[in-house]
Amino acid sequence: MIFTGDRIEDRTDAILYVPGKDKICFLPKSANVEGRNFPGHVVSHGGKVFFVPQNIVEAQCYDPVLNHWIPAPWTLKDSNLRAPTEDQFLSAVLVVKNEIFFVTEEVTPWGHPSIELQRYNIDANWSRLEISWPFGMQACFVALDKDIYVIGGCKIEAMNPRTVAVPRCSRFDTNENKFQDITNLQEARKEAFGAVMSTHKRIFIAGGEGVRNDGLKTCEVYNVETDEWHFVASLNSPRPTGNMVLVDGTLYVVGNFQMASVSSVWEESWVESYDQSENKWKVVDTLKFRFTGVGYVLLGDIKACSFRLFKGDLKRLTKC
Repeated sequence: MIFTGDRIEDRTDAILYVPGKDKICFLPKSANVEGRNFPGHVVSHGGKVFFVPQNIVEAQCYDPVLNHWIPAPWTLKDSNLRAPTEDQFLSAVLVVKNEIFFVTEEVTPWGHPSIELQRYNIDANWSRLEISWPFGMQACFVALDKDIYVIGGCKIEAMNPRTVAVPRCSRFDTNENKFQDITNLQEARKEAFGAVMSTHKRIFIAGGEGVRNDGLKTCEVYNVETDEWHFVASLNSPRPTGNMVLVDGTLYVVGNFQMASVSSVWEESWVESYDQSENKWKVVDTLKFRFTGVGYVLLGDIKACSFRLFKGDLKRLTKC
């Protein structure tokens, strides 16, 4: 599992965590580590890890064989990918087969939400603006087969400074470029996080914030074949933000860091795994990072993905 934060122990590195092995390592420093450029999203594809900041044209790619960074292929001059404007926010980066999709969201000066989707084909080295739509702000985005699922999110009410969580769900067919509504969530939530079990055609989603803007610990699973959502076991604690990652068939949740105590110099985050046979989330590890006052992991700003690494490549990394 690889995850990133804005700053970790006065460094702007990505971290590799091996569940169950008590191993945490730093990846090499990127040549592009200024705070404004440091990755906001991380995805893996084709044996490499892509680190994507808000300015997607400054993305980096980590090659574990070479153990160093190279510019992401879409940063080349002949790519026409458009970087988000100052009013836009890069909310998700998704891999669908041999393409990478970038989801940006924006609230217009008139208070209307707008979501924009760009796609980049790695093999053919082409990109285009695919579609834009007026819903899905602060939603959870996951990809399964050829579809991108837009789960939950919020609506913006006039004269109300806060957004309101909604249960709406839909999927976007990347082949036919069209949306289809699917069954709503059991519980409205925004800024939730999820992962896909593709072999079972299941989508798991957890946490986020509810209709009262309170942190949630409830979890739901979606059956793609029957178009149904069902509750499963809840997390051990509420996580308004976080990440869910599938590693070797097991779901893990990480993120939403908490200070160990008011006077502590450490920040802690439970790593939870889902036991399907017992329908139970179990705390399997506690990640600790020293709080320096200058460099630290910002609460909730963790992004993660799964990644398979050879033991020889792992040995070359610096242990935390």
